[in-house]
Amino acid sequence: MTASSGSCSGLADDVRNCVGFSVSELYLGVRNKSGNLRDLIHHSPSHRQTAMYVSSTDPWHRSVDRDATLEQPGLDMVFQGNLTRNLPVLIPVPMLYDVPENAAAEVRYLLARGRQLDGIEAGEEPDGQYVEAEDYGALYLQWTAAIRSVDTQSKLGGPSMSALNEDVQSWMNSFLNYLERTQHLRDYEFFSFEWYPFDNACSPAAANLARAPSTLAGALLQLRRDERLRVLPWLMTEYGYSAQGGASQVRMESALFNAETMAQFLLLGGQRTYLYGYEPGRLKRDAPCAWGGHMLLQLSHTGRGLYPLASYHSARLLTKEWIQPPLTSRITCRRHRQTSRTVWEINWLALTPCAALTINGRSC
Repeated sequence: MTASSGSCSGLADDVRNCVGFSVSELYLGVRNKSGNLRDLIHHSPSHRQTAMYVSSTDPWHRSVDRDATLEQPGLDMVFQGNLTRNLPVLIPVPMLYDVPENAAAEVRYLLARGRQLDGIEAGEEPDGQYVEAEDYGALYLQWTAAIRSVDTQSKLGGPSMSALNEDVQSWMNSFLNYLERTQHLRDYEFFSFEWYPFDNACSPAAANLARAPSTLAGALLQLRRDERLRVLPWLMTEYGYSAQGGASQVRMESALFNAETMAQFLLLGGQRTYLYGYEPGRLKRDAPCAWGGHMLLQLSHTGRGLYPLASYHSARLLTKEWIQPPLTSRITCRRHRQTSRTVWEINWLALTPCAALTINGRSC
């Protein structure tokens, strides 16, 4: 497919109705000596056909497309609330399902409103959406050019990888190679990723918490072997016990995991962590073993009451009690001799005492 048919799905006076492709069926296979195609795809009118993944880069909407059941906070609401604490904000711009002009428009709007930006994260989870590193790299250059036309100061980076494993290591190597070949490596200014290490939310929580420190340390060590990544700031732009909304997400296990992950990542050289789940929610059953969810606050059945969960109290303890800006703090890690537990110490340089957080981990 190298050119659109030019046929229109709606009014011909709007060019957006007359571009793109409409695919009825796909066939993929090899031709035999007679030239006949041996189709490898299983075709069926039901969902039992061969799995296919499609995407759209259509960024425009109509008033009739509005979903009244979905609520999304606007940019101004986020900046005007207490979430930012009057500090510069790392903002995301969509990439795989959008166009660079929209990204530039978002940044231009925020700067015109006097909003302070700490950085711009381009795209999300390209590895989880089967996007080739070189294709993401080509898009990244387009987004960089568009954003730099309106903002020359904010740092640009990404790509908010959905995991840290050997596949991601290979993906990032290909992406950085692409930037080097096109002489744009300098335009990549920070590396971001998400951290949800336990795919099975029903697995034993005690064993998971015990191996969590070594899992994170090992994943970071593998990626840091690349000098091009090692010299960049590292941002954990989402984290949680599991990507599934299991029971551990709303119990003490999540509170312990969140606290230790934040402390360990900073100790290992990470620059910032961004906890996922600030918006209130209701219990749902993503995992077969129990109900749960990604949230600090649980909504009541009426939607008017809020119930703080363990992860809320953990986050409040970290941000309000143990780390008290603008005092300078230092995080250290040691092992308790008798219990072999991991102890994180947060020492305020302006204060005499220190706070200690003990986790049943096996290594610092």
